Amino acid sequence: MNPRGLLPGLLLIGGGLLILLTDWGTLDAHLLLTWPTFYLLIGIALFIQGTTAGKVPESIFAGTLFTAIGIHFHAVEFGLWPHHTAIFLLVIGAAFFMVYAVTRRDGRNAGIFFFLAAAGVFFSNQILEWLGTYREPVESFWPLLFIAGGFAFIFFSRRK
Repeated sequence: MNPRGLLPGLLLIGGGLLILLTDWGTLDAHLLLTWPTFYLLIGIALFIQGTTAGKVPESIFAGTLFTAIGIHFHAVEFGLWPHHTAIFLLVIGAAFFMVYAVTRRDGRNAGIFFFLAAAGVFFSNQILEWLGTYREPVESFWPLLFIAGGFAFIFFSRRK
């Protein structure tokens, strides 16, 4: 198997299967031939390439990210769960955890940070309500936590 031809090969096979199943009437083209499906297809292909071609963290991350975003938008479209900003932070955290699960090197701390950020955004109304009089200053400066976290990952992450 040629690793350089794996990604385009998987994309062609997946796209061909989608079109074939639609032509046979097995899949509803209106529901599944949409951009979230293509996100899923690209994500699965990138993930397979990343795990089979030498555990490439970038492909694993991108594959997990694309797959999860495709799943999210299909789930929203089918009414399985709500559309919320915190889901995107959760998806990014899951992608970092997937990199860590496969490579056992990178992604654990970033995954934890993004999961905590997702929880903070998801429960922000309750947290701000709990803060009472401190609500306004916290509400104005919470983006600084993201900026500080970004600088911490850039300048203070250790290499193993």
